[in-house]
Amino acid sequence: MEKEINSILEFLDLKNIKNNKLYFILRIVFSLVFALTLVLDLIITDGTNIHQNTYKEIYFTSLNISNYIFLITGTLFTFIIISIIGKYIEFRNNKKHKERETKKWVFPAILITLLVCWLPYILSYMPGGLFYDTKESYLMFSGYVKLSNHHPLLFSAMFKMFADIGEYLGNINIGLDIYTILQVTLMATMIAYYIYWLYKKGVTIKFVVVLTLLCAIFKLFPLYAISLWKDTPFAIAILFYTFIISKIVISNGKEFTKKLTIFQYVLAIFLVSFFRNNGIYIAIVTTFILILAYKNNFKRKLNLFTIIVSIEILLILIIQIPVYRTLKLQGEFKESVGIPIQQICYVIAYDGNVTNEQLEFINNIESIENIKNRYAPWSVDMIKFYEFNDEYLEQHKGEFIKTWLDLFVKNPKDYIKAYLLSTMGFWDVNRTIITGIKDYVCPYTIISESEKDKIKVEQKDYIKEITGESLREKLFTADQISAAVFGFIMIINTIYLIKLKKYKNIIILLPALLILLTVFIATPVAFSFRYISGVLFVFPFSFAIKYLREEQKGEM
Repeated sequence: MEKEINSILEFLDLKNIKNNKLYFILRIVFSLVFALTLVLDLIITDGTNIHQNTYKEIYFTSLNISNYIFLITGTLFTFIIISIIGKYIEFRNNKKHKERETKKWVFPAILITLLVCWLPYILSYMPGGLFYDTKESYLMFSGYVKLSNHHPLLFSAMFKMFADIGEYLGNINIGLDIYTILQVTLMATMIAYYIYWLYKKGVTIKFVVVLTLLCAIFKLFPLYAISLWKDTPFAIAILFYTFIISKIVISNGKEFTKKLTIFQYVLAIFLVSFFRNNGIYIAIVTTFILILAYKNNFKRKLNLFTIIVSIEILLILIIQIPVYRTLKLQGEFKESVGIPIQQICYVIAYDGNVTNEQLEFINNIESIENIKNRYAPWSVDMIKFYEFNDEYLEQHKGEFIKTWLDLFVKNPKDYIKAYLLSTMGFWDVNRTIITGIKDYVCPYTIISESEKDKIKVEQKDYIKEITGESLREKLFTADQISAAVFGFIMIINTIYLIKLKKYKNIIILLPALLILLTVFIATPVAFSFRYISGVLFVFPFSFAIKYLREEQKGEM
């Protein structure tokens, strides 16, 4: 009997808890949280539309005894599964690596595979997906709407430049076709080279094939490749940033001394910071932890890297805060407080504990009547775009924050419920298909958004023109995957790195993990995959990063 018990304990990785207490604790926490998200999914009513379903259709029901039983069994089942997988990963990691010669043809083979598999998407949707945000970027630099960094200026200027090239050549489509081809090529090249680099660092050819096919066949990759908005170049920048960090970590910090790596790191921070407004915070945290991790190893050699990168970050902060503020280019305050607005609206809608003075203040921003009629738990747009007093909020930012905090103290349960509903698509693996404005569920729906007097773009299906048959129905799928799936994958792979005690390898995943964190802090809509596009691009590589060893080559 004792032998059987020991076998079970060994199988579930419970025999040597003292050797890695953190891994044991994290397994329990992860299992409990994951099971809890499944229970929460069961007690939230079904909705079909991000915007039109108000709090009268979307709400929490009461917990019952079956929910508690499900929580316990779900936690145990999840714990068993991740423990078994963890033991397998440990076994794979402990296998001896065989020295082998890398083949140079692997890189072009990967690149060609990606481009060939993505070609039907390119030909079916040229010049690609144009969305509401894309149109706004074009209109900003065309003088139709106020110039603002709400849609990052770098992307907006870049998109307008290619549109102008097209117009100069006689058709805006020509310029955007060029843009799409360059973007697709850049994405495919970055993915292919990263996989090839992993291959050179010891990943087996079988693993290379799996990674290549995942990126080639999984529809999100080509659909994002042909999506013309800020999220795609940001995702490519995040992947590039992750690759540079991989080089530094696997070299045990030796890459810090190379001028090329310093240049690449500086470039990566620039792109990450200017393609999305949360990028600079991702760069600051990642850089700080990276330097902290290697400060004792390369104290002198780190000086040049630290000085250059610190100056760059400081300049970016100066540009994005005082300079943008002086030039009135900063995005609107309401765009950064979507979740607080939703929490306040939840309290108002459900007649929570609010003083008359607080009601009067809130009423100056959005009428109480509008809130009770329009509040939609999954999207703040129904509030902030309808009779919302932007000017009053801008002038009373401090009072708004104070009101929000005061209401939290009085209505903590309401705040938690509002938060969970506002971020639902990022923690609930079961909720996927939500109907609403099409670009919110992008990239599954590729649309052409145009206004005849402002931007004339025609989306063409070249395959249909040539063959008479369209592949769009086959390329487009309604079987979506929740954004939460990718978040949980990234988190569990991080936990496995802790099991293997490869703590520095976690830094490689840090940019993607920080994207998840920023989404949970300031997402404006509960269902929008594009906010974690950077996570999507990194998640295939998170499986391989667990097996990478510092300064070692071999077979995995």
